[in-house]
Parts: sequence; C-alpha cells; structure tokens
Amino acid sequence: MSILSNHPHPHPVLRRMVGWLALAGMVGIVFGAVGLFIAGLTYGLPLMLLMIPFLLGMIFPLIILTALHPQITLQEEGVRIKPLVWKARMVAWEQLTALTDHSLMKPPPPARQQNLTKRPVTKGQMILVEKGALGWAFRVVGFAAGHGTTPVFAISSKSHRDYDQLLQTIKHRIHQQKEQA
Repeated sequence: MSILSNHPHPHPVLRRMVGWLALAGMVGIVFGAVGLFIAGLTYGLPLMLLMIPFLLGMIFPLIILTALHPQITLQEEGVRIKPLVWKARMVAWEQLTALTDHSLMKPPPPARQQNLTKRPVTKGQMILVEKGALGWAFRVVGFAAGHGTTPVFAISSKSHRDYDQLLQTIKHRIHQQKEQA
C-alpha cells in the first residue's frame, strides 16, 4: 500500500472543531426529537409530534457538511477518503465513475472573476462513485448535488492542499478507466 500523495485540509484544527460541532449538532437534534416525542405523548400535544420530522430534517445539512469534502489520500490501490466524523473508506480507482463541476459551490460574483480582489477564486469538482463503494452519508451528498442516490464526494481549492495535483491525478485515473472500458 504505497501512498502517492496526501491532501489534508489546509486548517486541520478548524476541520476537527467543525467535525465535533457538527457531531454535537446531530446528537442534539436526535435528543431534541426524542424530547419532543416524549413531551408530545406525555402532555397530549399533537403539535409537538408534528415538529419531529422538521427537526430531524435539520440533520441533512450537517450530514452533507461532514461528508462533502473529506480528507483524501491517493494510493496505488485507489483513494482513501476520511470524512469529518465517519470512518475512513478505501475506494478503488475502478469505482470512480465521473468528474463533474461542484454543484454545491456557488460561482464567484463577476467582480471576483475579474481578479479585482486579492483572494483567488475557489475551484471545485465533484467525484461520482459506484453505488456501494461509499456509505450512506455520501449518498445524501449525491442527492443534494442532484445526482440521485449516487455516492459523491467533492474536492476544492479551499478544502484540500495541493488541489491542482489532486485534480490532475483523479482526472488522469478516471480517463484511464474510460479508455480501458
């Protein structure tokens, strides 16, 4: 298992803190839903029970946050993906199916496109993966990105070090897979 390159988040402490806060938010939402259920049944308040689906719906943005831009390590066998709070997974190169524009990242305003500001414009791509290669959290990301239940993860210049090298390597490997098929 030889490592080709490692692409962690540029600010690992911030990433870890966001992961813990997202996890705390998800746990808080689940406890809140249980509390609403108990209060609704105990006091006979049906409106409390009606609030539960809306509260549980707040989990989806947190799931997307935890799985959208995972830490990536490129290896000979494939891509090792480590999301914020979920377990790390190994995805074989053959399981990467396509590379698309990052649909969850808004384009820069026209003023930024003209290089009038000092900060570089954020670039990003989404990588589609065969079903079954990644967990359910990545299917939620795919659904939010408009790819149905196809698992998806993303890379961007703000969330990965050496973004250009990472993008070129993944493009090259996906192109090789399409040529072999």
